[in-house]
Amino acid sequence: MFEKYGLFLKSDFETRVLYEDESDIDIIIPIDNRTLNLNLAGMPKYINSRMQFPLVKNIIIRLSKSKEINTCTIHFLRSIDLQSSITNFEVNYTNYVLRVKLVEYSAEFSIELEK
Repeated sequence: MFEKYGLFLKSDFETRVLYEDESDIDIIIPIDNRTLNLNLAGMPKYINSRMQFPLVKNIIIRLSKSKEINTCTIHFLRSIDLQSSITNFEVNYTNYVLRVKLVEYSAEFSIELEK
């Protein structure tokens, strides 16, 4: 679990700080080349279930340490470096929980309203 700078992250996988300076922090979550299913709260009804990304090795979450900034960038990577990004997107995590869950041979990344 990671709970700092307004970000609330729960993970079944190891979570560690990859990089940190005075203003930013990068969190890495190795998921071991699993298929990653992305589930988002409030997805449009025309998307039946999830978006799927095969062979994701790592997830990196980059966020600001500033109390005024509640957004982070999420990267799904094929290896350790950002140049191997499969996709990336920006999330406002105010009132949301980011969750990475182990599901048999895959992983599930969800962004859920805080309860």
